[in-house]
Amino acid sequence: MVKILVLLDENNRIRKVSTNTTGLDLKVGDGFDQLFQDSLYQGLVRHIQNCRLSDNATSITSQIISGEDIISVSVFITPLNGDVSVLILDGSALDVRSHDECFKIYNDYINLMRSEFRNLIRSLKNDGDDQLEEFHALNNELINTKRLLQKSNAKLSALNTTLEGRLVKDALTGLVSRYQYWTEIEKMIQNHSNQFGVFVFIDLDGFKSVNDTFGHSAGDQFLVEFGKRLNSIEIKENIKIRIAGDEFALYIHGYDSIDHDCIEAIWEKISARVLYGPIEVNGIMIPVSVSCGMAVFGKDTNSIGQLIEYADFAMYQSKKSGKGRYTLFNQSEYTKHFENDERIEELDRIIRDKDFYHVFQPFIGADTGLIEGYSVQLRTKSGVFKNTMDLISFAYEIGRYRELDLVSMNNIRISNDFRDKIRHKSLLVTHGPYPIADEVVSNLYSEALKDVSLVFEIWMPINIEPQEMIKIRESSRVVNGQVALANFGVENIDNLIMLATEPDIIRFNKKLVRKAMADKSAEKVLKNIVAYCKIQGTKTMGDFIENEDDLTFLKNLGVDFLQGFYISYPK
Repeated sequence: MVKILVLLDENNRIRKVSTNTTGLDLKVGDGFDQLFQDSLYQGLVRHIQNCRLSDNATSITSQIISGEDIISVSVFITPLNGDVSVLILDGSALDVRSHDECFKIYNDYINLMRSEFRNLIRSLKNDGDDQLEEFHALNNELINTKRLLQKSNAKLSALNTTLEGRLVKDALTGLVSRYQYWTEIEKMIQNHSNQFGVFVFIDLDGFKSVNDTFGHSAGDQFLVEFGKRLNSIEIKENIKIRIAGDEFALYIHGYDSIDHDCIEAIWEKISARVLYGPIEVNGIMIPVSVSCGMAVFGKDTNSIGQLIEYADFAMYQSKKSGKGRYTLFNQSEYTKHFENDERIEELDRIIRDKDFYHVFQPFIGADTGLIEGYSVQLRTKSGVFKNTMDLISFAYEIGRYRELDLVSMNNIRISNDFRDKIRHKSLLVTHGPYPIADEVVSNLYSEALKDVSLVFEIWMPINIEPQEMIKIRESSRVVNGQVALANFGVENIDNLIMLATEPDIIRFNKKLVRKAMADKSAEKVLKNIVAYCKIQGTKTMGDFIENEDDLTFLKNLGVDFLQGFYISYPK
């Protein structure tokens, strides 16, 4: 058997070649692929480079910490076609193995080489002093290489603990890293195999705006402080994880049973220890909000991979529901999400066939009692969707809301009689949370409404960033329109931040008004909001007026516009 010793630098270029008896023209500076030109051998070489060795190959890797850098040193001993063995040192391996084992294999290999050299030297004594001198030089080279590896092995052993620490902890926050948390969860489950666990997937709301507004350095400071808060949660048998970027997680194991109270207790601890107030970065107070998804190990699934997938799905349900909340994984919702073929087909049909119509509901001035404008409301007679809101919500959920928006607005039919009624008045048209494109108004639509003030009423199923809201407002000006915010006061929306973007009109949420009617302190807050809007120049609208009491209450609040069945039904 012929042996080759090849030493490569960190760029996979040949640095040294010893006992090259392959007939190949190998020299210092050649690339890795020059080792073997046969296609079979090149395939094996690629396996070596990518650490995908066959079962009968040996791969040993160690790492050296040099200053701030971690340098990988790999030893590969690989049989090639049963004829040639290659020992390769390179700087590209990822795995970490026993340093003693690494040295032992190399040491055994060196000893084998020296033994073969001695036999060769004995057989070649009569062939001339030049060959004998060549083999002595090679033997000395191998001895020196062995000494270098002994020194490296000593350093590796001394720094092994530090290296393991770097592999487990996230460098920025000190939490368990994405490379290690799966293993840690496995350990916890193995220690308490008959008990339940909860995986909490945590995603920061609006973190992108922190980086965009204050810079990535401030963003990192924010993440560090968030990590400290998360780490301060006191729960038995748990690990705190930074998955990536603004994604974190919490895993708790050891429950004998899981019920609603257990889940609520986890959310309360997160709220108390993490969400109790803004984080200060360079003197700036930045609000903290998270969307969480929870899934239960031992109940929803016994697979760690599925557990994380389920919690991730539940987290996105929280995002869609308004952020700043948690959602417990629901198997039926998960199944429905991936089995929406009938609803998708029906949505396609409604858009394709324009199977919808519009009704118009007037709103009046609170002071004058006169009609100030009309709201345009989409209607469909579909048997698949429960109502129009169900249709709109589903279209938004699967990313088709813009498409529905466009075909709806471009097919509003204005009769000649109605055109006279709305002249010099406002027309409120529902629009999604994205900038208004030029094509939302067709030529016919523009002609019919040339004497009408268009107001795009932004439906907000989720919390949008203030910068996006400002873009929407500015885009409305391009078509000489205005912007209204629907459902102002809905839970888990940063309503005051949205108000600061200076919309032209806000429509109060029904639940907010009902709460103010029953609670004096809530009524006072609502009056203050109305007063602020008057200073800012934002008009306010009270909606869902069903009786005289509703009408009187909203008038006393000082709102500008009134709308509801008590005033007029949509027509």
